[in-house]
Amino acid sequence: MKKVTYLLIAAFATLAVASCVKDQLETPEQEGSVGVAEFTVSLSPETRTDLVEGKTVWVEGDKLWVSNGAAVDTIVVPASADGQASFSFKTEKATPTAANPTVYVVYPATCGKKVVDGVITVDVPSVQNGMFESANICTGKSFLGTIELHNVTGVLKINIPEETAAPIYQVVFSGVEGAALSGTCTVDYSGLDPVVKAVTTSSAVAIQVDAAYGELYAAVIPGTYAAGFKMTAATVDFEHASETKVSTVANTVKINQIVDLGTIGTDLKPLQGEGTAASPYLVENLGHMIALASAVVSGDVDDEGNVTGHSFAGEYIKVVEDIDGVTIPIGVDNEEAGYQPFCGDFDGGGHVIKLNMSGSYDLGLFGIVGAGANLHDIQLEGSVTGSSVYVGALAGEILVKEDKAATVSNVTSKAVVTGKQYVGGLAGIAQFSIPDPADPTKTKAPTVKNSFENCKNYGKVTGQNSVGGIVGYIYHGKITNSENHGKVESVATKATPMFDPALNGYTKSSNYEGDYNNGTGGVVGWAQNSILGNLSNDAEVSAFCKVGGIAGVTYWTDVDGLTNSGNVSGTGYIDPQNIGGQQYPGYGSAAGGLIGWVFTTGTIKNSKNSGNVTGKTGIGGIAGFAGTNQNNKPTFTDLENTGNVTASQPTGTTLPHGIGGHNAGTGGIIGSFVRWGPKQSVTVTNCKNSGKIYSPSVNAGGIVGLMHDGGNGQAPTYSYVDKCVNEGDVTVGQFFVGGIVGYSFSRYVGRLVVTNCVNYGKVTGARPSGNGTVAGGIIGGVGSNVATYRDSKDHLWVYNNYNVGEVLYSSSALTVPYVGGIIGNAWGNSRIKNNYNAGYVGPADHSTPVAAALKYLGAVAGYQYKSYLSYDYAAQGILNGQMTGSDGTAVDASVLSYDPATGELSGTVKISDKSYAYLLEALNAWIGSSADYVHWVDGENGPVFEKE
Repeated sequence: MKKVTYLLIAAFATLAVASCVKDQLETPEQEGSVGVAEFTVSLSPETRTDLVEGKTVWVEGDKLWVSNGAAVDTIVVPASADGQASFSFKTEKATPTAANPTVYVVYPATCGKKVVDGVITVDVPSVQNGMFESANICTGKSFLGTIELHNVTGVLKINIPEETAAPIYQVVFSGVEGAALSGTCTVDYSGLDPVVKAVTTSSAVAIQVDAAYGELYAAVIPGTYAAGFKMTAATVDFEHASETKVSTVANTVKINQIVDLGTIGTDLKPLQGEGTAASPYLVENLGHMIALASAVVSGDVDDEGNVTGHSFAGEYIKVVEDIDGVTIPIGVDNEEAGYQPFCGDFDGGGHVIKLNMSGSYDLGLFGIVGAGANLHDIQLEGSVTGSSVYVGALAGEILVKEDKAATVSNVTSKAVVTGKQYVGGLAGIAQFSIPDPADPTKTKAPTVKNSFENCKNYGKVTGQNSVGGIVGYIYHGKITNSENHGKVESVATKATPMFDPALNGYTKSSNYEGDYNNGTGGVVGWAQNSILGNLSNDAEVSAFCKVGGIAGVTYWTDVDGLTNSGNVSGTGYIDPQNIGGQQYPGYGSAAGGLIGWVFTTGTIKNSKNSGNVTGKTGIGGIAGFAGTNQNNKPTFTDLENTGNVTASQPTGTTLPHGIGGHNAGTGGIIGSFVRWGPKQSVTVTNCKNSGKIYSPSVNAGGIVGLMHDGGNGQAPTYSYVDKCVNEGDVTVGQFFVGGIVGYSFSRYVGRLVVTNCVNYGKVTGARPSGNGTVAGGIIGGVGSNVATYRDSKDHLWVYNNYNVGEVLYSSSALTVPYVGGIIGNAWGNSRIKNNYNAGYVGPADHSTPVAAALKYLGAVAGYQYKSYLSYDYAAQGILNGQMTGSDGTAVDASVLSYDPATGELSGTVKISDKSYAYLLEALNAWIGSSADYVHWVDGENGPVFEKE
C-alpha cells in the first residue's frame, strides 16, 4: 500500500517542483546590485518548521523565497542551521539597493510570487501535503539585518482514525457555499502590521494523505465562512469509495488560528455500478471523482504485487450529479508514476463539473487520456491554471500509443484556462505516439484520428505557444461541428521557439515550419495532418504571430465550412530566417481571418470571415501567410471575406518589394503566398472579398497581397488565381497594389496565372511623394531578381479579366506612377490578353496628370518591359485617350478602345482570321470553345461573366 501512495503523491509533488523550478529559471537577474547582503532570519513563536523542547527551530533543507522587489533568490537552510532558532544567510541576487532597500522573505519558498511597493504576493496552494509545518505560510521583511517571519494563514485540522475500511488517499476541504480557501493573496507591509487580503481565489484545498492517519493540517486564506466547511475523504477502493461531512464548528478562520473540524473516514460508502455499458460506475459526488482519479493512477495490483494504474479500458463511468471543487486530474504521465492514462467511457450526463485546478503540466479534468477513451456529454466550469505545458479544461493531454483513437463529443466548457505551451479550452494537446515495429526508436503514423465533435468553449484561454479555443495542438485529428465563444490570447511578447517535451525545454526546430509560437487560433492553435470542418468562432483572437480566427496553423490539413466573426490581431513580425544555411521566407504577423499560417498540401474551402484582421504584415481575410515546399498543391476555393484587413509596418523595418520583402503581403483572401521548391502549384478560385484592404508599406491585393516564387531554378512552380471577385477598396502606402493581386515576384521560373477575375473596388497607390507607385485594377505588378529568368520566361499571364474600379495614385505631380487599368507594371515577360478596363485611371483628385506621367499611365497597362499586350480593351475617355503606357516601344495595335454606351470598338480586331467590331463579340471570340475561361454576356454597364 505504501507504493500506491508514493506513486500518487509523487505525481503531484513533481508538478509542484517543476513549477517552482520553472519560476526560478525565469527569474531576471538584478541590475545595480550594491553587493552581497547578510541577514539573520527566525520564526516567530506562533509558527515553526519543527518544535524542539518548546523552541521554534529550522530544519535542514527548508527553503526560503527572498526578494528585494526587483530580483528573487532561493535560500536553502544548511545542515549547520538544523535545530537552531535562527540562522544567517547571504543573498547575491536579492541584495538591497538604493531603489529597493528592503528584503522580503516567504516560507515555504514555493509560496512566494512577487513584491510590489511593499506588498508581497503569496500563493496558498490548492494541493498540500497535510504536514503542520507546510500549513504555516510565513512572511517577513528586513529591519537592521534581521527578519522575523510571521504566519499569514489560518489552519484547518482533521483527524483520520488508524483503522478505516480502506486507506484514505485524499481529503478535500471546501466552503459550503463556495467561499474561497486557497489561491493568491497579498501581504501588505506598508503599515506597522501586515495586512492579508485575498486576490485570486480557488474554492477548495486538497490534502494528499499518503494512506496516513492521525492529525492532518491545511493552510487556508483567513476569512469568514458563514456556512461552515465541507470535507470529503476518498480512497481507490470502490467498495469503500468516499465519505463527505459538513462541519459548522467555526465560521471564521483568523491568522494563525487552528480550526479543528473533527474526524473523517469512519463511514466510507461504495461507488455504485459494475462498470459495464448497462450498469456504469455512478459518480455522485466529489469523493467519487477523487476515488476515480486515484484508481487510474494506483488502482490495480499485478501478479507480483506491484501497484499499477487502472486505465478503465472497456469500462463505463457516468456522472449523475453536479460536482464542485475538482482539484486533481484523472490520469498522469510523469517520471515517478509513468504513463497512466484514462482509456474508458466517461459520460458526464450533461452535469456541471466545476474545476479548481492549478499546477505545472497535464492539467484538466483528465490529465492524460489514452487509446479508445470516449469522453462525452460533459459541462465544465471553474478554472485551470498551469505553469508549463499541456493545459485544458477537459484534458491536458490526449496521448494515444496505439492505433486506436480517442473521441470527445458534446462537451461544453465555461472554464477559464491558463497555461504556457499547448493550451486549449478543452484539450491542450491531442496526438499519437505509436512505436514503429520496424524501428521501436521511431513512431509511425496512425490510420485513425482522435476526434472532437459538437464541442463548445465559452471560457477565456490564455497561453504562449500553441493556444486554441478548443484544442491547443492536434496531430492526426479531426475537429468538427464545434464552436468557440471565449477570447483566445497568446501573451508571448516576442517570437519564442517551440517547447520540445522530449528535451523538457525550449529548442529552435531545424524545420522552418516548427519555429515560432506554434500558432494561436479561435478553435485550434496548430493542426497537422488533420481535418477541420464546420467550425465557428465569434471571439477575439490575438497573438504575436501565426494567429487565425479558427486556426493559428494548418499543416497538411484540410478545412471545410469555417466561419469567423471575431477580430484577429497579430502583434509581432517575423523576418526571413536563415536555418541551416538556407534562407527561408519570413511571414510577418501571419494573421488571418480564418487561418494564420497555411503550409504544404491542404484544401481550404467553403468558408467565410467577417472579423477584422490587423497585424504588421503577412495578413489576410482568410489566411495571413501560406506556403508550400516540394510537390505540394494547396487549393483555396469558395471563400469569402467581408472583414477589413489592416496592416501596420513593423517599427524600424524596411520592406522592399523584392526578395527581402517577400513576407510583406496584405490581402482580402491571402496576405502572402510563397512557393518554395520545384513541382508545386497553388490554386485560388471562386473567392470573393468585400472588406477594405490597407497596407502602409507594400504589396496589397483584393484577393492576394503577394505571390512569391522562392524556387530553386530546377523546375517550374505555378500559382493560379481564377474566378475571383474583389469589391473592397484596396490601398497601399508605398507600392504594388492590385484589385486582385498586389505583386507577383518570381525568383527563378515561377509563373502566376490570373484568369476570369473582376475588380469593382477602388485601388489606390497612396505614396505621398517620390516615384514608383505601382497600381493596377487586376494586378499591381510583376518582377524577378534574376535577369536570365526575367527576360526569357513568362512570369505572368493575365487572361480574360475585367476591371470597373478606379485605379488611382496620390498626386498629379508624380512623374513615374506606374498605374494601369489592368496591370500597373508588366515587367519581364508578362502576357496580358483578353482583358478590358472600364475604370478611371489617374490621380486621386481626377486632375490632369503631368505630361511626363503619361508614359507610365495606361488604361490597360501602366508600364511594360519585354511583355505582351494583345486583345485588350479600354473604355473611351477614361485616361485622356491614353491606351497603354510603355517603355518607348510601339503600342500593340490590338489594344483598342470601345464605346461604353454601345460596346463598339474603335476599330476591328482580327481573331482566328475573323474580324470583330464589338467588345462582347471580341471577348468571346478569343475564348472560343476553351473550357479554361468564363464566357461573357451583356451587363448593365458592359460585358460581365456568364456566371454573373
